[in-house]
Amino acid sequence: MLPALNFWHALENFDKPTPATWWSGKLGNDYQLVRDKYLQPNPESEVEVAKQVELGRAQEPPIPYEPAPGVSIIPYLVKLEINWKPLSSAIAKAFGLQSKFTEVGIPSTRQIAELGDMPILLTIQSDDELFQSAVSQLVAMCEQPFVLLAPTRGHFNVKITSLLSRKNAGFFDLESHLTLSADGSLRASKTGGELFSKYLPEQKEAVSESEAVKLFALMKSLKSGPSIRKATLEQVFQFLVLDQKSQVETARLCKCSEATISARVKVIEKRMDLPIKQLRAFASRLRDIDIQKDQRAKTLNKRELVD
Repeated sequence: MLPALNFWHALENFDKPTPATWWSGKLGNDYQLVRDKYLQPNPESEVEVAKQVELGRAQEPPIPYEPAPGVSIIPYLVKLEINWKPLSSAIAKAFGLQSKFTEVGIPSTRQIAELGDMPILLTIQSDDELFQSAVSQLVAMCEQPFVLLAPTRGHFNVKITSLLSRKNAGFFDLESHLTLSADGSLRASKTGGELFSKYLPEQKEAVSESEAVKLFALMKSLKSGPSIRKATLEQVFQFLVLDQKSQVETARLCKCSEATISARVKVIEKRMDLPIKQLRAFASRLRDIDIQKDQRAKTLNKRELVD
């Protein structure tokens, strides 16, 4: 396993373009893998280094570095920065969440995924003041609960707890929940659904009895139709709507591809005449009707036996 501790701390220490030599010194033998996966050259730095090389003014790195025989020192003069999209995608995938990369207008902060309608955000800050500023802006901007991720708990304190509590938002550090594997992928001990679902906003949408009964009948009709051996419509509805799981998690539970789940979703939405997001608002009512019908069936069964 790679030294995940160094990786996560490196992200917070060097959230701005930093010479490759520093990254190399911090990550040691794992530098090449992490660089290829989650870092990228800073364009301005590349131009500047190329200009210095052309003029014969390229200087030695700011710290001693001995390249391998035949390896140019020049690439180590270029400054590297975090490659947000692949890093965000890898984190979302590790937690089994649907990736959703979005700029939010706050420095070093992005939305990387969502659970239901709840945004999952990542912020990478280099000091307490910047971290608190990012959290304050998120709390002011978001109208609903959210989950905030950061590489470590280094900047988390009682002020942050107070700010997040205003929106019933959660905080999780990646250092405690993700490990970096030998191939550079990220692995989570628990899914995002398991960790973050308690922060999901309560559905406030009013559900009429007639609507719920109609949808319940349509839900039960998913059992009928073409014979499907893997990821049946009923299973996919259970996981996506009633259990509020993501398509990534559903694919894993059904042991099939995400493309298969997407195809099932189209069929379900067509037959139910509502998108999955809206169907989730009916989840608790559909469960209640199912329980009530089951209890009535058991009562009738007992009466028949007595008769």
